Amino acid sequence: MRVMIVTAEKDLLDLMPAALATGGFGDIVMARSAQEALSLMAPGAMAPIDALLLDMTLPDADGVETCATIRLNAAHKETPIIVLAEPGDTHSLSQAFVAGASDYIFKPFHDVELLARMRSISRNKTQMDQRRATERELQRLRRPASIWRSSDGPVIEPESGLPGRGCLTGSLTWHAGREDGASIAVIVARIDALTSFRHLYGVGATAVMLGRVAASLGELTAPLNYFLTAFDTGSFAIVCAPAPDDTRALAEAARRCVARLAIPHMECAFRDTVSASVGVAVGARGSREQVAQLLPSAISAAEQATAEGGDQVVFVEGQ
Repeated sequence: MRVMIVTAEKDLLDLMPAALATGGFGDIVMARSAQEALSLMAPGAMAPIDALLLDMTLPDADGVETCATIRLNAAHKETPIIVLAEPGDTHSLSQAFVAGASDYIFKPFHDVELLARMRSISRNKTQMDQRRATERELQRLRRPASIWRSSDGPVIEPESGLPGRGCLTGSLTWHAGREDGASIAVIVARIDALTSFRHLYGVGATAVMLGRVAASLGELTAPLNYFLTAFDTGSFAIVCAPAPDDTRALAEAARRCVARLAIPHMECAFRDTVSASVGVAVGARGSREQVAQLLPSAISAAEQATAEGGDQVVFVEGQ
């Protein structure tokens, strides 16, 4: 996460980067004036800023005015801005929040307070990134016939070692071609706070975790027509055609088997171990349109499970 510090005070310039680095925030950009900050934040000038620490006292501009100017830039309408204010200056703080400030810290700052603010911003950013990625995926899947494209993904998903999106598409294609009208269910299990896990423990530990989850899901007691895939990193799908009660039981078993692994995850907003949000969509096979809608519906249900606290199952009926 890239953080910009905007201040002309030597103590802040010296101490803040060191304090942030102790919390894992090492990508720091320094600006000693409002003009320098605005230049660095201009479109195309540099990589995007994820958070801003803005001193209310600058040599060339008022901090409130600077905050308002930053908010006029479309690229920074949602960038968290923490203003650095003098103790007791409630009038300036009030104006800063009107101008678009997200939070504040009094000077001189305390390391614990600063890092608490930054970790909160980091968690919110992770959750927002996950939501946007899910929305992009849903939009892609909802395009007409997108699920039937052979280019939808690999045969084997590299991190988990399970059959990938290409195999998932093949399974759904097979069910769409059956004309018996039997029920079909798609169960999607999404690892909660996966990006936070990767950031905290690293790529290698993430691959090991996903491998353990894949192995655990593969050991579920399930019907013969049960087919398990990893259609995206951290997202698993089960395609099956059991009775409705069996579908609910299988979805709950998938959630429990991830929880039982008890893999530590100290940055998860829901609990301190790895968990999964599970979504289930049930319909009738034999219709390409209905079958194609099952996967995005199950993804939406899993996203709802995440929004409601994670580590739970959300079930949606026929499409």
